[in-house]
Amino acid sequence: MSRSDPVLCSVKSAEPVDMEDVNEIDVEETLEKLKNNDSSLSHCIFNNVPLDTETVDSITSALMRNTSVKRVDMCNCGIIDDSVEGFVTLLKSNSTLEALSIETNKITGKFLKKIVIGMETNETLKELRNCKPVRSQRELVTRWPSPSSGAQQIPRQV
Repeated sequence: MSRSDPVLCSVKSAEPVDMEDVNEIDVEETLEKLKNNDSSLSHCIFNNVPLDTETVDSITSALMRNTSVKRVDMCNCGIIDDSVEGFVTLLKSNSTLEALSIETNKITGKFLKKIVIGMETNETLKELRNCKPVRSQRELVTRWPSPSSGAQQIPRQV
């Protein structure tokens, strides 16, 4: 996608993440696999695991150089605005990641906007999921749908 191409997004409801599910992921082991670019790892699910800023930064840093992971789910991990720069840099540098879910975290609108702007140069990310449950239970899914997907296409300004 070049800067002159129109950017499209669609708003649609998605399946809610069950915040009561216990995630048995070994964060340190998964982080090592990310750092080592383990080809057996294509989907990382960190949902419902409290992650401190240092760990989130380590994960985003490892993902910058990773060429096998296509999907990352980090819902309800307690991610805060301090970790947003790592996501921005990740989106600017990674050419493999296709989907990123950061629903139900503590990222404010101002910093979420930085993530969306970081997507401007990313040509592989097809889906960004974020949900702010503060005022509404709606889920916003920003993506670039193909015309055959049937998703409502809404031009947005970047």
